Amino acid sequence: MESFSERLIHLRHSHNLTQKEVSDSLELVYSNYNRYERGVKIPDNETIVRFANFFKVSPIYMLGFSHLMNGEEFLLDVLENIESEDSVEGLKAKYALEEYRKKSQCNKFVAKKVNQETMLINFNKLKGL
Repeated sequence: MESFSERLIHLRHSHNLTQKEVSDSLELVYSNYNRYERGVKIPDNETIVRFANFFKVSPIYMLGFSHLMNGEEFLLDVLENIESEDSVEGLKAKYALEEYRKKSQCNKFVAKKVNQETMLINFNKLKGL
């Protein structure tokens, strides 16, 4: 299991940020941030949530309790585990996952359509120049 400091370093590197950029963005004292990364100091719960929001991950991921980066992935993982059970809860989880997947496909279709329309508008603007 990765420690908080390891996750923090990984997330900062994956966003191509310096320690100073992260500490400035979150209005943290730089030396405290540096201690968080070195594992010398553990942030309070509020600061952990601020880090999670900044990097768009769940606090559970920040703390190293889950390999899933955000709450949505975590819930899907839980539902998929429950779905495999032969019970009422398993059927409910199966239905919830089906609905989620339908919504997800619909959102992807809408995003693709909007992207195509935006490209067409931009193309027509360029053509008019």
